[in-house]
Amino acid sequence: MWHHIQSAGLQRRYIENSDFALHLRQLTAVAFVPENHVSEVYEELLDSDFYTQNEELLVPLINYFEDTWIGRLDRRRQRRQPLFPANVYNCYDLANQDIPRTNNAVEGWHNRFSSLLNAAHTNIWKFIDSLKKEYHLNVLKIEQYIAGNVPPRKKKYQDTANRITAIVVDFPTRPNLEYLRGIAHNFQLQI
Repeated sequence: MWHHIQSAGLQRRYIENSDFALHLRQLTAVAFVPENHVSEVYEELLDSDFYTQNEELLVPLINYFEDTWIGRLDRRRQRRQPLFPANVYNCYDLANQDIPRTNNAVEGWHNRFSSLLNAAHTNIWKFIDSLKKEYHLNVLKIEQYIAGNVPPRKKKYQDTANRITAIVVDFPTRPNLEYLRGIAHNFQLQI
């Protein structure tokens, strides 16, 4: 998403204006809406004051979002298939059941592995050595898991997950735009 904010020339406004950033993060918060409500909630978001007042400015971002995640409206006002259907990216059920979202674990592994490499572009031998270290670390973690030692989640991430879960559980009773704003308050885009 950040790449597309940059491509649309909105990065400065995003960084300098927290309200603007919060409204853009609401697009991403649509991933926490139940699958059968995604289109309806997305359309309500686009009809909100912020999106109608900034319609021209946001066209490139909205086009990307619809092509990739929601599907564009055709002449009959039906949504075409997006690149990724909602069942691929939707986090509503995961958050509702307090199951960790995959990207957090993958990003954590990627950051740790990058620190093992200690360089953006490394030679093949250092890469192989890093893979061996990673293998041995994982063997150790598996043994710890078998022994019942499950590493605790960092408090910061656990607190965020708890807040998101509390909001998700409340979906049926919250107004849609308030729901999206609540979710958007609980994450930052990787800049």
